[in-house]
Amino acid sequence: MAEFWREFLDSEAYRHSAIKRVLAGTASHLENYWNAKLHGKPTEQLDPAGNILQPPRVIFELRPST
Repeated sequence: MAEFWREFLDSEAYRHSAIKRVLAGTASHLENYWNAKLHGKPTEQLDPAGNILQPPRVIFELRPST
């Protein structure tokens, strides 16, 4: 059963569908859970004081070409 889910979550069709849901803000928490179970949970980094460091935020700006 796990192999089925691994193949499904690694499929191109699922990736395209998931990207659409993430960008639309409708991705399920269950999707994150299954990906973490199959591929490992992303690690958290701590600063020297023990606080969780947040990953850098990336902002894309669309500008008209000149």
